[in-house]
Amino acid sequence: MINPVVHAIKSSTGLSNEQIDAKIIALPLEQKTKVRALIVANAMPDKEGLELLTETGLLSH
Repeated sequence: MINPVVHAIKSSTGLSNEQIDAKIIALPLEQKTKVRALIVANAMPDKEGLELLTETGLLSH
């Protein structure tokens, strides 16, 4: 089963898993920790989570 957060990022940006990983690794520690927590939760993110993903460039507007 595909992780809903990863699926949303892929659908929005067209990035591969490797590209997504690289973008997450490049984030500042606080944002990186929050994004990883969203992925680990394995559920569709709430409004705050979606805003975080948009701010970090992992979701398109």
